[in-house]
Amino acid sequence: MQGMPPWIHRSHLQIYLRLDLKAFPGLPEPSSKEPVTIHASGQEEWNVEKVLKHQIYRKKRQFLIHWKGDDEIEATWEPLDVVEGASTALRTYWFDTYEETIPFHLPWTRNNC
Repeated sequence: MQGMPPWIHRSHLQIYLRLDLKAFPGLPEPSSKEPVTIHASGQEEWNVEKVLKHQIYRKKRQFLIHWKGDDEIEATWEPLDVVEGASTALRTYWFDTYEETIPFHLPWTRNNC
């Protein structure tokens, strides 16, 4: 491996947790993941279970999405334009967090809120 540095930046690392059911006897077995829907256009469709957090990163709004069928630790940060089918989950999260309607425009809706 000539020319490659012998180190890796910590931003490339992810936490790995192996579930040990023997250490936690009351813990239920993890459910199998639901299949992903693939449309005729070839794009995958994932279902949002709930929105956990939000942030603004590089001047773009992002949401921490807990995907249906995945564990909560596998949640991912997604930009607003990617979560097009999650209007209800976004509105529910915003109302539960701030007790008001969404103050920004959802790009795929005709109304402002």
